[in-house]
Amino acid sequence: MEGKVLRDQEKHGMMVTTGGRVRCPVCKGPTTLMVTPQTSGKNIPAYCRRCKTTTLVNIEHGQCSSSPC
Repeated sequence: MEGKVLRDQEKHGMMVTTGGRVRCPVCKGPTTLMVTPQTSGKNIPAYCRRCKTTTLVNIEHGQCSSSPC
């Protein structure tokens, strides 16, 4: 599973959602994670099928932000 490990990102901030799906901060493609305004959680893995990366996501009241690895 080398190459499919969590990426250490230098910038951590708000993530973009489109149609309820969280967008990948690396390639801007849709991830497998869907959110609603009621969604909340901490350190949820969001996997991107396009670039094969996993990003940890914090969600509060439907607002997504990446978390440090």
